[in-house]
Amino acid sequence: MDAKVFWNVFVDTGAPEAYLLYNWALKKEGSDVLDDTWVSPLGYRI
Repeated sequence: MDAKVFWNVFVDTGAPEAYLLYNWALKKEGSDVLDDTWVSPLGYRI
C-alpha cells in the first residue's frame, strides 16, 4: 500500500498502528529506489 493511504487512516482514526505502518511504508518506498550513482562507466562498483 501507499504511505499516503496509511497517513489518511491515521488522520481519520488516530490509530497508532496506522502511524507505524505509514513510517514503514515511507522507509520501504525509499529503499526501493535504485541509486547507481557510484557505479563506474565500465560497470565496476566502487
